[in-house]
Amino acid sequence: SPKALRIARCESGLNPSAISPGGGNWGLFQINTVHKKTFSQVTGQPWNSVLDPRYNAMFARWMQQEQGWGPWTCKG
Repeated sequence: SPKALRIARCESGLNPSAISPGGGNWGLFQINTVHKKTFSQVTGQPWNSVLDPRYNAMFARWMQQEQGWGPWTCKG
């Protein structure tokens, strides 16, 4: 969606390899490490796949469907 694209641009500069300075947020949508277990359950992939834009976006979509846009600092 256009909103998701704006959020990813704001969160990571559309850099799929982006990791926040403290190391807590990863990838396009800056998925937080507290979601490691859930990430693997939702995507079927290990946590290090969070830097793959396909799986990062897949998990972000799941999060958005579950919680709305609230988890992101950037609201698009």
